[in-house]
Amino acid sequence: MILNYHGRLSLRAEAGGHAFKIAECESLERALLAERALQIAYAQAGPVPRFIARSGTVIACEWVEGRSCKSLPAAQQRDAVLECQVALCNAAIPDPLKPTGYVHLESLLARLEQFGPLILPAPSVRKIVDRLRAVLPEATDMHLIHPDLTPANIVMTDDGPVIIDNEVISVGAGCEFDVWNSGEALFGFRDPNAIQAYVEAFHQRCPMSSLYAHQVVWDDFRILRKGLKSLSKGRRLKARRLLRKLERL
Repeated sequence: MILNYHGRLSLRAEAGGHAFKIAECESLERALLAERALQIAYAQAGPVPRFIARSGTVIACEWVEGRSCKSLPAAQQRDAVLECQVALCNAAIPDPLKPTGYVHLESLLARLEQFGPLILPAPSVRKIVDRLRAVLPEATDMHLIHPDLTPANIVMTDDGPVIIDNEVISVGAGCEFDVWNSGEALFGFRDPNAIQAYVEAFHQRCPMSSLYAHQVVWDDFRILRKGLKSLSKGRRLKARRLLRKLERL
């Protein structure tokens, strides 16, 4: 058995001469969203593997062979991530699935409520959660979203880039957060000009009115995500420093 850094199942399996990726989602709700998102994207020739089956919170997808996007030159990494992000954003979402809220942002807040008191006083955690929920813009446009769309989670095949981190893809709002996060993953937080250029390239192909209007909101949630990731890796001092930044009024 192989576990990812969240402690959930993630492995390669073979059956009937075929290879599959078996992955555990955060919850049954997230597994159902991942299943539907993969089906929607694949039906529209999106950059995802073929969905095979789901059992509770565990999903199985076709195993994708290819070269890691992370091994490519920086410019090609950028183009591959951008291509995947635009394709997800442009996928048509069936009306019965609307509305869906900020799936990944609410998950981050729930994790903060659960694990934040390990490094911060409970009143401080409550203050951060309340403030971030209060500044979230109204969830309107729905998209296929992936909160960790980075070169490490994409492989290059003969048909183009394919996203291999399947268990976190879903249907919901908050695509703008994902765009800023991908830009930082590509260029690092110390290169804001490159991040801005990436976001502008996305915006030219997928215009969104809130992309820049709510940039401060997306920045806060990116800090929250980094803080929780540091905490999960046992880096408590770094996690505390990051989360303290979110206490401001």
